[in-house]
Amino acid sequence: MTRRASIRLRWFLLASFFVVTVVGMSWPRLPYRTEIAQICPVSGSISREVIWFGFHRDVRIEATALEGWIREREPDFSPEFEDWCLYRTFLFSVRRSCSKSPSIVRLRSIQDRLVRELPEARLRELVRVLRKEDQTKQREFVETLVSEIRG
Repeated sequence: MTRRASIRLRWFLLASFFVVTVVGMSWPRLPYRTEIAQICPVSGSISREVIWFGFHRDVRIEATALEGWIREREPDFSPEFEDWCLYRTFLFSVRRSCSKSPSIVRLRSIQDRLVRELPEARLRELVRVLRKEDQTKQREFVETLVSEIRG
């Protein structure tokens, strides 16, 4: 092996070692999957945006029965999504950070039944409360509805 080839081999090995070390130390700390969940505080619909390796994006919207009911009465309605949760998946862990959930979250599991069984006037009142009242009144109204539905 010539002296020039020996020097190239040393530089190649040094650079390879450096790259492997940097990648090995940083890879567990870099998220490979990020999920951004947003929720509409009126309809309860959820938008989930999944980002893979910082590039590929996939957006899914989970519409609720209440959104369908509102759209039937207000054709120009579109959910106004607010940031709700952020999930970051790393090589060895998952980190989650969420803001305070809106009152409508309490109704998500019973929304189909709610839209089917409640009278129209009660649903209109629910939408009015979720749009115009403060958090305390929203929670009280939602708790009343939950107790009505569950019996």
